[in-house]
Amino acid sequence: MRHEADDVVCQARNAGNAERAVETLRDAPRLAVRQARESPIAAGLIAFGCGPLVASPLPRSQAEQQIVASRERCRRTLTRTPPGRFAPGSPS
Repeated sequence: MRHEADDVVCQARNAGNAERAVETLRDAPRLAVRQARESPIAAGLIAFGCGPLVASPLPRSQAEQQIVASRERCRRTLTRTPPGRFAPGSPS
């Protein structure tokens, strides 16, 4: 009988915890907006930091591929220097 009472108390506690969890999740958007209003710089930094995380699994667009290819060609051109000359960016 004692174990059954303990089980009922445990189930009641878990139900209360579940209700609080649901309530917290429901309040999350409102809380996020309030915190963003209180600290817009922090909200901006968080959003800026999340951008690359969200974009990283996405495939590159055609424009991004062209930019990368252009920069790679430029890098190769700049690193080819005639003998006796210094490469750009190297100490003279």
